Amino acid sequence: MSEQEKPDQDAIQDIDYLTHRITELERSVEDRKNIEQSLHRELDFALKMIHTSRTFFVTLSPNAKTLLMNDTMLHAMGHTQQDIIGKDFVGTFVQDSDQKKAYETLEALVTNRQAGRSEVTMKTKTATPLRVEWHFRFVLTAHGEVDYIFGTGIDITSHADSLTAGLPDGDRYYSFFEKSADSITIIDTAGVIRDCNSATVKLTGHSRQELVGQHFSTLMIIDERDRPSVRERFSQLARGSLLEPRELEIIHKNGQRLRIEVTSSPIMRDKKVTEIQISARDISKRWEAEQRLEHAEAKFRTLFDSASDAIFISNFNENFLEVNKTACDELGYTHDELLTMHPRDIEAPECAHDITERLPAIKNKKTPFFETIYLTKDNKRLPVEVNSRIIEYNGEKAVLSIARNITDRRRMQQNLMKSEQKYRTLVDNALVGVYRSNLEGQILYANEALARLFEFDSPHEMIQKGVLSLYRTASDRERFLSQLKETGKIDYFEIELMTKYGKPKNVLISSTIEGNVLSGIIIDITARKHMEEQLKENITKLEQLTENTIDSMAHIVERRDPYTAGHQQRVARLALAIAKEMRLNQHDIKGLNMAAVIHDIGKIYVPAEILTRPSKLSDSEFAIVKTHPLVGYDILKNVTFPWPVADMVLQHHERHNGHGYPNGLKGHDIMLEARILALTDVVEAMSSHRPYRPACTFEQTMEEITTNRGILYDPDIVDICIHLFVNKNFTFETDERSGSRSA
Repeated sequence: MSEQEKPDQDAIQDIDYLTHRITELERSVEDRKNIEQSLHRELDFALKMIHTSRTFFVTLSPNAKTLLMNDTMLHAMGHTQQDIIGKDFVGTFVQDSDQKKAYETLEALVTNRQAGRSEVTMKTKTATPLRVEWHFRFVLTAHGEVDYIFGTGIDITSHADSLTAGLPDGDRYYSFFEKSADSITIIDTAGVIRDCNSATVKLTGHSRQELVGQHFSTLMIIDERDRPSVRERFSQLARGSLLEPRELEIIHKNGQRLRIEVTSSPIMRDKKVTEIQISARDISKRWEAEQRLEHAEAKFRTLFDSASDAIFISNFNENFLEVNKTACDELGYTHDELLTMHPRDIEAPECAHDITERLPAIKNKKTPFFETIYLTKDNKRLPVEVNSRIIEYNGEKAVLSIARNITDRRRMQQNLMKSEQKYRTLVDNALVGVYRSNLEGQILYANEALARLFEFDSPHEMIQKGVLSLYRTASDRERFLSQLKETGKIDYFEIELMTKYGKPKNVLISSTIEGNVLSGIIIDITARKHMEEQLKENITKLEQLTENTIDSMAHIVERRDPYTAGHQQRVARLALAIAKEMRLNQHDIKGLNMAAVIHDIGKIYVPAEILTRPSKLSDSEFAIVKTHPLVGYDILKNVTFPWPVADMVLQHHERHNGHGYPNGLKGHDIMLEARILALTDVVEAMSSHRPYRPACTFEQTMEEITTNRGILYDPDIVDICIHLFVNKNFTFETDERSGSRSA
């Protein structure tokens, strides 16, 4: 990677980081928003249940002013919500004969904190009497004062409107008790459960028979952690104390844990506590939603404050709504100080005027990124890159801005500019050609060395001419571009280009492509190319000289033994045919041919009378003949061949089973070329006339190598040899058309 590419890569990583951070923050805000919506839905559902319930619900202030009636009661009274708000509940809606009783009930509720019950006749807008049984409760403030009064009423006017009409008071109350959606349990002052409604059975999973008569502390309904506090609250209730509602966890009979809200109140008779009423409501879903909301808020706050970038949330009036810890640390202000400030207060004066112009652009998503200067509390300048976008915050549109301190980046850019200047100087004065061009063939940059290479007077002249003037044909350039586009990079592409005056130049091009731009270097290898061609010519001449020398040596041997004239050439022909069938490479085949042509050169030291004797040789004479591989090795070992020719000659009488000579090698200890020569030497010798015997028939020769396949001769080479003779009609004859030995 070049010095220029590195900061670009860092910038891409910075953008990826900011995008990832914004996504995390938005996800946290979205989670909180979903939880809030869930709570709103739960509240809407509860209000809907209240308004559609057949029970009357009314909310009063501590001085009995009407705050709210549910729709059921409004319909029965003939009023609208606007008619009843702020009106004295007793004086306006209770018949005169029952007002004193109602006032006493409410006064006892507020003054003595005693939950009350009162059966009164209500005034309706149509003057139709409405008999209602009321049960009043209160809700306290955080300071222990009555915040408001909550009443539930049952219409007991007629049997048509109520199932309890005409029943004695106890029966009517029990009907309300049993039909309540909330769990209601009655416990005596000793802690024994006296009664419970169907909602309690549903909430706990225990039947009424399992609950009634049991001491509340012996049941496994209450979580073990809450039992001590529950016992303490019960003692306070038994003494007549009024307690705030509380939340606790209970265990359903099936083992499920439920979160409930409990309201407890003592039941007084003759100013003495006789029983305690426990009302409970399952709030598990609401509690879980609250927990999720708290978790989301905690996660958001952790991400928000631990972010390495400064984060600001502001409204469209350009006031800060929230800032994170990094913002405070970098600017030197406290959290509270920043929340009283304006974005203009932290930007340098020369940048502050841009704020108003940025907001419309941010709304239109046109300028999500911009750079500016922040001023710290001690008036230091802090260069930052800011990413802004519109988000939902507390139900309203707001601007989220993530500011990254780019002090180090600015310093790096300055250093980069210095490095680029040094690089430019280095490139301009380089000894190799350096260029930049586009795919259309326009040269964007060329250094002095490149202009000199192609005989231009200056880089400017070369830029004016363009790339296309350098290529001999358009196909040459297409070949280069095709390979470059395939991989995006090309190293040492060899091609012949043309100078300004049409002079060919052999060059190596190394190049990369990025988008539409090519960058690279060009090295002149014209002189080296000429040297390579001369070297190839010299090598060819040397190889020809070597072959001629070898042929001369072979002829010397053949002149001493006219009966075996041509033997080495015919062995070479068969050996090369086998090598080709084995798919040996051309280099190895050439070395095998060289060894085959002179494999019997050691016989030059064997007396001619022994070589040409028509009778059987004595043991001592045959021993002399057997020295020829070693003699041949001694002759050739100091000759520098590209192949191990001397070793091939030394081993060509070794046998597969180790019974050959001179070293008794066996199997694959014998080099492959020597194994080929061993077989072809025998096949050619048996096929030719000798002074001491006539030539063997083809069948006799094939029988010899077949019988000793895997014993004296390599089995694979035997198979190939037979295949050549039988299936490919191989012969030892010389190709007369070319006048040369066939290979």
